[in-house]
Amino acid sequence: MSPSAHALATPEQLRAVELFAELTAEAVARRLAKAPPTPAEVDALLRTWLAQARSENTRRTYDQAVRRFAAWSGAAPVEAVARLFGGTRGKARLALLEWKAAMRAADLSPGTINTRVAAVQALVSFAADVDAIGWTVRVAPEPPELRRDTRGPTHPEVVRLFAYLETRLGTVAYRDMALARLLFDLALRVGEVLSLDVNHVDLAAGTVAVRSKGRRERLTLELPEPTKAALADWLLTRGPASGALFVGLTKHGTVRPGMRRMDRVDAARRLAAMGRAAGLPRPLRPHGLRHAAATHALDLFNGNVRLVARFTRHKKVAILLDHYDDARGESPASIARAVAGG
Repeated sequence: MSPSAHALATPEQLRAVELFAELTAEAVARRLAKAPPTPAEVDALLRTWLAQARSENTRRTYDQAVRRFAAWSGAAPVEAVARLFGGTRGKARLALLEWKAAMRAADLSPGTINTRVAAVQALVSFAADVDAIGWTVRVAPEPPELRRDTRGPTHPEVVRLFAYLETRLGTVAYRDMALARLLFDLALRVGEVLSLDVNHVDLAAGTVAVRSKGRRERLTLELPEPTKAALADWLLTRGPASGALFVGLTKHGTVRPGMRRMDRVDAARRLAAMGRAAGLPRPLRPHGLRHAAATHALDLFNGNVRLVARFTRHKKVAILLDHYDDARGESPASIARAVAGG
């Protein structure tokens, strides 16, 4: 500020200039400081970084990535991150490149590698934003595999799966059917299904309230009749207690004490077992049923990508639907009924 401008400034403006100078000096001092954050500071930073994630799924992904990086480093998470922060940007970049090479050698998919590295890079950026360190780091992502097989089961295979499930009775059978129906009939992600509580299902209204990926509010979806019937059977067997819709079962098929929520590992194992028992030629995975539902919907509705995107709740494509109406006049609920009854 020039002398003349300084003479004309109000006391509030002068204080603002002084405060800005103090803050700038503090930021510069932190960035030039030789001492890296202590393990206690790193631990607090990790907790804060994970807490500000938008969803539980993002928090889990971030946490697992840091733990994988730490395991590769041969240290506990806090110690591994403290070492990373204690070096230079060049050393950090070299560490991430070496980690990428190790994951590539372990034959991990490009998507897995990129997700893990991006999580650690996000942690570094967060630390730089709060002036815990004075640099950020970026490495190029792995190119995608052009021939990666991401197919789900074919529709005849899905029909075979449900025909097999219809022959079974008992607690495990009813839970399996309800799980598979939600994944396929509504093209839900496994995380969306497993996050459901009993109170999110309204059989009288024929709806389920789902929190989709990237959204904070739950979206109410109409249940097709086969899906509603499967949920009714499972809820009758599970019992009226509040809490998680899908819960762990004992080897004898009874609900475990405490109504522990079914996790992704349990769901993946059950679906794989269902696929084997139904005689499917390829392993049945949770996302495979969602993929099969989308493919079948495209076949049923003549490849109308914009319409099916509403059914699968793909957020970016949904933006297009806000500007363009579909000429066929179909709704996501009508697609769900067609997929479930097809």
